[in-house]
Order: sequence, then C-alpha cells, then structure tokens
Amino acid sequence: MRGDTSGRVAGDQWSEPAPELRAVTARDAEALAVEALAARVRAAERALHAERVRLATLVDTLPQGVLLLDGDNRVTAVNETFRRLTELSAPAVGLDWPRLLATVQPARTDGSDTGRRLREAVAGGTALLGEELAFADGRVVELDVLPVDVDGQRTGTLVHARDVTARSAATEGRDPQLAAAAAMNSQFVATVAHELRGPLSSVVAFAHLLGDTEAGPLTEEQRSYLTVVDRNANRLLRLIEDLLLLSRLESRTLALRIAPVHLVDLLEGVVAERRADALDAGAGLDLEFTDGPALPCDEARIHQLAGALVGNAIKFTPAGGRVTVRARPVGTDWRIEVADNGIGIPAAELARLFKPFFRASNASHGSGRPVVAGSGLGLVVSRAVVELHGGTIHVASTEGAGTTVTVGLPARTRTKDGG
Repeated sequence: MRGDTSGRVAGDQWSEPAPELRAVTARDAEALAVEALAARVRAAERALHAERVRLATLVDTLPQGVLLLDGDNRVTAVNETFRRLTELSAPAVGLDWPRLLATVQPARTDGSDTGRRLREAVAGGTALLGEELAFADGRVVELDVLPVDVDGQRTGTLVHARDVTARSAATEGRDPQLAAAAAMNSQFVATVAHELRGPLSSVVAFAHLLGDTEAGPLTEEQRSYLTVVDRNANRLLRLIEDLLLLSRLESRTLALRIAPVHLVDLLEGVVAERRADALDAGAGLDLEFTDGPALPCDEARIHQLAGALVGNAIKFTPAGGRVTVRARPVGTDWRIEVADNGIGIPAAELARLFKPFFRASNASHGSGRPVVAGSGLGLVVSRAVVELHGGTIHVASTEGAGTTVTVGLPARTRTKDGG
C-alpha cells in the first residue's frame, strides 16, 4: 500500500541497538573508567615518590642528625649526620626502632637503661629529651625523641641527634680552654647576681617596714602599691638566688653534703609544704611511694629539687587538675616522677626545655590562658643538681595533656665528678 511504512520501522536505522552491541559499549566505558583510575593511581604514586625524594633531600641537608619513624616505628628517613654520629653502618630504612638501637649498641659504652628508655619513649609515643649516648671513642651524643602528631593522631616519631662532647668536656674539665671560658662566664654571672642581691634584699626589708602598722597608717591604695613592690622584689630575689646557685653548680664550686636520707620522708615534707599552693590553684596533690634503701645525697639540694619540680607542676596545672609525685627504688637507683595533667609543652619546643631562660610559648604567651610567671631557670637548675649527684632527668610531655618529669638518682654515692 502506497505511503504505508509500518513494515520498515523494525529494520530501519533508528531501531534499538542489538543486545550484543549494548554489551560492547558498556565494556568499553568500563575499560575507559578503569584506565582513567589507573592513570590517576600512577600519577599519585609519582607524586608520592617525588615527595619522598624531596623529604629525603631535605633531611639529608640538615646540619644535625635526623631520623624519622613512621606510625609502625620503622625508619623512613635518616640523614648522613645521624649515621655518622651514631656509627650506624647498616642500611637503616625499613628497620624497626629496637633493631636499629641494637645495631648501635656495640659502639656504645653506656648502660642498658639508655636503650630501654629510648625504646619505651618511641613505643609509648612520649617525648624524651637529653638522652646521652657515650661512645667508645670518647664522643657524647645527645638524643631527643619527639612524637609527630597530625590532627591529634600520632603519625610517627622524629629523633634528633647532636654532638655534645665539647659541652661534656667543659663540664667535666677535660678541655682546659672550654673549662676556663665556662668558669669565666660563671664568675661573671655570680658577680652580677651577688651585687644585685644586696640592694634587692634592702628593698624587700624596707617594703616590710613600710607595711608595718607601727610605721604609720596606710591607705588601701598605698598598701596595694607595697604589695606589688614586695611581690616583684621577691621574684627578682628568687631569680638572683637561682642564678647564683646555677653558677656554683656549673663551676663545681658547690660542695655537696652527702649523707643517707630517707627519701620518702623528704618527699612527704615537700608535698606538705606545697599543699597550700595546690589548694590555691584548685589542683589535687598526691604522693605515691614504695619504700626502699636510704639515698646518699645532699638533703637540702634534693629537697630544693623536689620542691621546684612540684611547684612547677602546680603552676602549669589548671583548676581541677592533679599533680602526682611518685617514688620507688629501681635496681640500685631511686626513681622520682612528678606528673601533672596540665597544659603540657608544644612538641616543637621540647628540645629547648633545658636552655636557660627558655619558657614554653603556651606559658609565656598565654594561648588563651593566664600567663604563668617564671624565669625559665627551674629545669636548668634542677638538671644541674641531678647531674651533680650522678643522676639523670627526663621530661615527657604532650601539649594539652600534661607533663611528667622523671629523675633517676643512684642509691649509692656516685657523683658526676667521681665523688
């Protein structure tokens, strides 16, 4: 019939494609998608490789020893300086931390406690500062272990190494020129501090006299002025006393009065003295101990050390927090810990804790909290007192979570200068 096209519709070019043609088209689209995904993966792998090369180059150009561990505590990067300082000859990348320490062990002359502390710090994700490794050739290498966090999650660990042989030689008097320079510096500090102490003592004394009711009535405003004078003069006086003590400790002119001391009794006295400060701060203060042998030490200096560490912990612990003092015998040593759950210390600043006058940014700049007063000498003096007794001091801290200071003191007479 003319004009009737119904018989041709099923076979013309606009009809639905055959099922096998549709399948081929779908497979082609899927193959294209897979190829595109593979191309993106290859590009990401190239970018990751380039980033690793840049990181390795950066690490290798650093002047001090650097080693990086991943989240599984395996070495991902190590520079030549670290290899040289630790006499690390075996390939390190891919090694786990305990095995790497085992390769360093034969070259060291120090005891096993150092290796244990380094293993525990990395395994526990805690910071460890100023751990010294003594080598058979007389070198002393200091290690800092710093956890690396991203968005609150631990992603690895940075181990920083530096040669402190010269500092140790000057401290122990092995290098005459360095020892002479250190002695001159200490003498200068001691002279200036001594000259300042006299006038400041007079300021404090006369401030007290002016505040005495027998000297005449004072208005509330005048009394507030005297309170400010007294507070700041006493703060300066404490700073001067710290400088004088540090000078004597560094120059080895401070004679220790070594005698057997019952450490638990000493710490109970320190906690009792600091209880009022803790109450004023709204913080708890506890003492936990295991009794043990007498500790040969200078009682006055160890009392001063413990008081400074407890006072520091209270200062940096906000209301509602807690400071815990722990003491127990460990082998032939006594271990003292002062732990708090206060503001902690930023990880990037941990390596500078034992520098004179250094103060963490979250204490000196506020960071939304009241600025905490201090001179930045407390830990420096504490370290000097501990080392003069032949002991060790370590700081572990996490910003926002708290700080733990651990002191090890020998339960036998073994001062650093051989006494």
